[in-house]
Amino acid sequence: AGDVGVQALLRQQSTRLRQCLGSEFEYFEQLISDFDFEAALGLLNRTHSPDA
Repeated sequence: AGDVGVQALLRQQSTRLRQCLGSEFEYFEQLISDFDFEAALGLLNRTHSPDA
């Protein structure tokens, strides 16, 4: 149920996430579709770290 919830949240927040992630959004979306949440979190951390 949690996995499906993440996918629903992605759909609800896709505009905001696309703005934040830019060209990485489609890769992020694929990671979520593949249930690779650890890699998706890593991508978020890399793109939103103070050094990014």
